[in-house]
Amino acid sequence: MVRNFIITCLLLLSINTVALAANNQQEISPSLTNQQVQQQIIDEYKAIVAKIPPEVRDEIIAFRKNIVAINKQKREAYQKLSQEAQNYLAKEQEYKKKLPIKQKQLINIQNPGEKPNKDDKAAK
Repeated sequence: MVRNFIITCLLLLSINTVALAANNQQEISPSLTNQQVQQQIIDEYKAIVAKIPPEVRDEIIAFRKNIVAINKQKREAYQKLSQEAQNYLAKEQEYKKKLPIKQKQLINIQNPGEKPNKDDKAAK
């Protein structure tokens, strides 16, 4: 009985290993063999970009510059925080990564030991 169980487990393990190896080969080979497809996508993208009016292009460039400036301000604000605050934010981010998106809202803690107000629940 135990021997049959061990044989079954080994058989399933070997099948799983073969399937994973086949999957890895399928993932690697298309990127190497699809250079023509990639070139076609690049050509299509260039055609779309060529059709964008200069005003829109300028607007997009300005938007991206604004985003860079905002990110710089965020970095500067983060660096002004105390080391303790930076460590807390890093730990909070680790916990948020572990939770599904829907449950991240449950982390909103104003003050430890304080119950959320009814007004806070109504606002959500």
